[in-house]
Amino acid sequence: MPSFTLQLPSLGQIGGKLIDTCSTGKYRIVNIAFLSAFGDAVLDGIDFDIETGEPHYVALAKRLSELSQGGKKVYLAAAPQCPFPDKKLNGALSTGLFDYVWIQFYNNPQCEYNTNNPNSFKGSWTRWLQSIPAQKFFVGLPASKAAAGNGYIPKEVLISQVLPFVKSSSKYGGIMLWDRFHDLKSGYSDTVKGSV
Repeated sequence: MPSFTLQLPSLGQIGGKLIDTCSTGKYRIVNIAFLSAFGDAVLDGIDFDIETGEPHYVALAKRLSELSQGGKKVYLAAAPQCPFPDKKLNGALSTGLFDYVWIQFYNNPQCEYNTNNPNSFKGSWTRWLQSIPAQKFFVGLPASKAAAGNGYIPKEVLISQVLPFVKSSSKYGGIMLWDRFHDLKSGYSDTVKGSV
């Protein structure tokens, strides 16, 4: 079943609560980024959204996956940049330990969707699916023009041009939107949810 995921910046920045986001029923997966306190929340996975730092993520992914051996699944996810391979995460992603990969098809003009040249996006999407042994892949997009420097895809273009292509793969998992603040303002997820 395809699903939605939503990237959240620090909840303090948007004035929302985790429970409020989860209770909307709009998202199967809520990815919490930069949150310092979880309260009573119970996490069942870790997302690698790595843009700086030393590349010691193979060892970290292996150690985290060992936690699943205790009987409860610990999901591993990653949000690489769309140029392949991702400089920081390729080694970890190549281990085959990741369940979900939300590829950031924004702020990277060389592989974003462009109606004048859709082949750069299509080639990048295909390469990710063929090269990384993950269970499901998500198309990462900004929820509005203001959410990222570039890479925004109008809702009607996503529905009519992008989704028919990506949904043809059995590894398609859904879309990921950056971020909830901009999604609330733009209504992006409300418009595209039925097509995802």
